[in-house]
Amino acid sequence: MKTMLLAFSALALGGCAILEDLSGGGEALTDPMVWRCEGGASFRTQILSNESARVAAGGRTYTLPRTGPGARFSGGGVTYTERAGQATLEGAGGPYQNCRR
Repeated sequence: MKTMLLAFSALALGGCAILEDLSGGGEALTDPMVWRCEGGASFRTQILSNESARVAAGGRTYTLPRTGPGARFSGGGVTYTERAGQATLEGAGGPYQNCRR
């Protein structure tokens, strides 16, 4: 019974952690955003003042520099793109396709 209670508590608290600040001490321009994708996957993003985005997906956090016009950030084989209220994330596990806030 204790084990089940601990597991449930961990899951419940894990859901709350998804809104934590991703800025890593840097100056954030946006609040953390949660993207929910087709197939049930999700990831978090936050745009930082130094023209980069912090992305948390699959248990890892990536800091990606802006690489194109609008909201396109890429580095180390990971690319986050946002356009017209939709986002995709490539190279960080997934799939993260057709994602919406």
